[in-house]
Amino acid sequence: MRRIRITLLLTAMLCLGIAGAYAQWNPTGDNVSTGSLTIGSGDSYSYSQLMIKGPNTPSGPDSKRDITFSFKVAGQAGIRAYRGGAWDTNLQFLTSGFSNTGGTPSVRMHISENGNIGIGNTNPQHFLDVTSPFVLGEETTLFVGQDHNFGGNTGRYGIGLSLLHEDGTAEGKTAFLNIWNNNSRRRVMSFSNTGNIGIGTESPQYLMDVISPFVTGEETTLFVGQNHDFGGNTGRYGIGLSLLHESSAAEGKTAFLNLWNNNARTRVMSFTNTGNVGIGTNDPGSFKLAVEGKIGAREIQVTAVTPWPDYVFEEDYNLTDLSEVEQYIKENKHLPGVPTATEVEKDGVNLGEMNVKLLEKVEELTLYIIELKKEIDELKKNNDNE
Repeated sequence: MRRIRITLLLTAMLCLGIAGAYAQWNPTGDNVSTGSLTIGSGDSYSYSQLMIKGPNTPSGPDSKRDITFSFKVAGQAGIRAYRGGAWDTNLQFLTSGFSNTGGTPSVRMHISENGNIGIGNTNPQHFLDVTSPFVLGEETTLFVGQDHNFGGNTGRYGIGLSLLHEDGTAEGKTAFLNIWNNNSRRRVMSFSNTGNIGIGTESPQYLMDVISPFVTGEETTLFVGQNHDFGGNTGRYGIGLSLLHESSAAEGKTAFLNLWNNNARTRVMSFTNTGNVGIGTNDPGSFKLAVEGKIGAREIQVTAVTPWPDYVFEEDYNLTDLSEVEQYIKENKHLPGVPTATEVEKDGVNLGEMNVKLLEKVEELTLYIIELKKEIDELKKNNDNE
């Protein structure tokens, strides 16, 4: 009986020794475990570290050290680190795609030694550098926002930058600033490859191209200014350009230059679709420049006034007899060829034409004076001979 007990004891010790040797970590080969690995203690504070070491050479991606997550008959994901040329290190995150039948993961995110983060590239040139493969007609978007559920209405809300590859040329690339509201995306701004900026248009033709939908009676305004609070009096101060769609016809569109002073808007200038300009009036009518109010100027030059009244001094000029002029004035109460007070009140005065008329009358008056001088001299001569 004693011999049997000793034999059983030796057998148990041998089994425990074999099991213990099998459970030890193999420092030079692969280790396989189907359980969990716990480092540190949850009962008391203690610093814990899982260190994966590598040699000094080689450097670069060839020095990589990976933590890999592998799924049977499926893909892999991983975290990779490798050293640079000195003390610098790089960190990468890898995943395998849906159609990657081999399961070999690709780098999706790269953190360089200087802290730059690359998504879609392994050489980020900026703090956050997002790059996507070129696919014709596809749009790459960087989105920041939230998914919300308001009363059972699930939607996406946020802002995003996107790049659209419309064709294979440099001109075919357009960037957009987008807003998502309840999953509905709206283009806010567009940026062409030439530097043009569009608001309300995806194809800006000018450095700043602002377009709004056509709505009869509505006004589109581009405002630049400030909101101020002077002693509790809050107001808006600035300048703005606006376009008013008064009707669907081309003639129904008028542009304005406006000033805001304590929220009160003042029309400064108006511009019709025909190119007429109004200052102090919203309707310049048929005038190229219509001004409601006084004009102060050091000099005004009127050009292309023809004919200039030098014709009065021509030999064949028909100078009206003074008696006829007198009779005309008695009947009409104004000089011949000069507009009446009623006409001026109704139609105004054409400065160029009026100056021509006034000079014509001055030159005619000069001829009358010359004739009178001749008559006076002849009378004097006759008196002296008597």
